[in-house]
Amino acid sequence: MEKNLKVWFTSPETKIRPRSHLTWGKKEDFHIYVAKNATEGCQVSFMAPEDRPGFSLDVRGRIEDAGFSTEILKEHYVSCEGAMWPDPVVPDSGKFDLEAGINTTYLINIKTTEKTVPGTYKLKVVLKEKGKIYGKYDLKVTVWAFSIENADRTYMLADIDKQFVFRHQKTDDEEALFLKYYNFLLENYHTCPYNLPYDFSDPRVDEYLNNEKVKQFVLHSARFTDEQLSAICDKLSQKPEWINKCGIEVTDEPCNMAHYEKQKAEYARVSAAWPEPPVYTAFFKDPDDGKGAKATDLLSYSSKIWIPKSTLFQKKDFRDCMEEHRSHGDKILWYVCWEPGLPYANMFVDMDGFFHRVLFWQQYMYRAEALCYWTTTWWRDCNPWDSSSTVRDLSWYCHGDGSMLYPGDRVGIDGPVGSLRLELVRSGIEDFAMLKMGERIFGKAYIDRLIKSVTPNLRDYNDDHDALGRARIMLGNRLSKYFKAKK
Repeated sequence: MEKNLKVWFTSPETKIRPRSHLTWGKKEDFHIYVAKNATEGCQVSFMAPEDRPGFSLDVRGRIEDAGFSTEILKEHYVSCEGAMWPDPVVPDSGKFDLEAGINTTYLINIKTTEKTVPGTYKLKVVLKEKGKIYGKYDLKVTVWAFSIENADRTYMLADIDKQFVFRHQKTDDEEALFLKYYNFLLENYHTCPYNLPYDFSDPRVDEYLNNEKVKQFVLHSARFTDEQLSAICDKLSQKPEWINKCGIEVTDEPCNMAHYEKQKAEYARVSAAWPEPPVYTAFFKDPDDGKGAKATDLLSYSSKIWIPKSTLFQKKDFRDCMEEHRSHGDKILWYVCWEPGLPYANMFVDMDGFFHRVLFWQQYMYRAEALCYWTTTWWRDCNPWDSSSTVRDLSWYCHGDGSMLYPGDRVGIDGPVGSLRLELVRSGIEDFAMLKMGERIFGKAYIDRLIKSVTPNLRDYNDDHDALGRARIMLGNRLSKYFKAKK
């Protein structure tokens, strides 16, 4: 058995491409820090100079005593106009063959619960070749003495396009398949799909309306009659927490005065059926033909849930405007889509993972309550396993825009497959909760300094992207010490 494999561990924020041989600074061990009721992981990658079959990977240690679990996901590569990048993450047995000069990478997740016992645990990542142990690698896990609470988490709001799911993943039971996609996003990634899995007249919808993880859903007003809107309003008004989760979209991204006239007319119709409707409006610029009119002024009479594109927060006068609306009880969210590109953070497949996670640190800095992302299954022009150019009518270079999931039948799964990007979305959401907890305990000035050590504003970052991990560990250690002292 030749001892010439290259083995290294790194954080999930560094995307390991097929031929990116990270031999410099190679690290054959890793230390994961994770709160209770959370998930955190690392990547381990293997490469051989020649074809080598018959490997297996597993994680060993007394994890039952600690009360956490491990998850092993194999990273698959997808094409970005011929350049291969990792994105789909598939539950895996840990058995693999090595192809000469090509990285095989696994994501190892540590998943804790409220009952996980805080402390530091020593695990081993064991690599076998043809049944014989090739190497054992240290994986330390420190579980902090505090829990991530649902009330502190932000969330991502993102649609599921049923038509494309059913086109690319054949099924005899569309309702059951959609439910798998919905629950997968909600339970694994703190992502709330726009549409609930059942009609409001179906009693099964109550389970989701009562679910604390369902923080938002959206009604597209044009899809409902006046009578239907009124009936839904009556249904949701049974509980304040139900109606507070609802947003109503009457116009998407108004760009000219005709769009604003349409918004005004549709708002009038909705208001007749639904008193003080929670109108949800995504926008990114002032009207082209508005002769100096501002989008914020034109939307002030109707919007209760403001969804500006992230780039708008770069201007102080815009941030001040949003704070004014927040003071009146409005919700302030934000969104990204097929733009912006670098130096702004976004969700493109060929963007380093740091940018997916840091977006939530920026969200906290600018006080947006959630991230809106238009959809997770925009598979109109291609199957995402074959190409990540999902919005060819807008831009061939926006790889993975609107596509955060993969149809599972390609790898024998009756349901969706997640992505490395969604893994980092979940991490960013849990970072957001830690920042919120940290501000509550240690004050806003401390958290502001911590965030600015990673990203001073929307277009600037610490040149060392590992600064995010160091800042997170610093905060987690301080929170853990605080909660230990309280006992």
